[in-house]
Parts: sequence; C-alpha cells; structure tokens
Amino acid sequence: MTKRTRRTFSPAFRLEAAQLVVDQNYSVKQADEARMEQAAISWLANEKRLNEWSITLDCQPDVECYSQHRIHKKSGHHVQFSSVDFQGILTVENPDTFFKKYREGFGRAKAMGCGLMMIRPA
Repeated sequence: MTKRTRRTFSPAFRLEAAQLVVDQNYSVKQADEARMEQAAISWLANEKRLNEWSITLDCQPDVECYSQHRIHKKSGHHVQFSSVDFQGILTVENPDTFFKKYREGFGRAKAMGCGLMMIRPA
C-alpha cells in the first residue's frame, strides 16, 4: 500500500486565502486560484533566480494559465508538478548568460516538457 501525502499549506497561506473569502467575498476556488497565481509570480520574480537567469522584469507578468499535472508511471509511482504560462516583458541583462540558461531550460520540471520560454523583441 502506498502512503498518500497531503499538500500542506503554511498558516500564512491559509490566512490570506481565508481573508479573500471573508473580506472580499471570493469563493474558495477563486481564493485558491488567486493565491496560486501570486505564488507563481513570486517564484518568477525571485531576485536570486532573476540574477541567475540574467534578466529583469519590466513589469509584473500576467499568469495566462496555471495547471497541475499528475503522471502515473509504470512502476506505480506518481509524479506531480505544476506548470505556469506567463506573459510579460523582460530585459536581458547579459545575453551570454541568458542564452546559456535558455538552452538548458528554466525551473525543475524540464524533464516533463516544462521550462520553455518563447522570446521575441518588444
């Protein structure tokens, strides 16, 4: 029998979600989506990550799509990950560093087809 683990949320996360429901009349689903969107933006806007990628965000990006995926492997194990589609404008600070990272991919779920970035001149 495999042990199931439940996702745990910090007390701060729970409090902020509850405040959206109580104070702003969000549904529980809307509050969950709003908090997940903010978590995705915080992940992308992490200063250490931006420095590693050699980019700066010109404005806060829009979250176009947030998806959670669960893959069942033949071994019986499950792989779970999330993917986010962002849209926004960024500035490349060091092209050599950025394109090296661009070739490697971004984030931890590259093996699952994530970590891609479409770029075009503004």
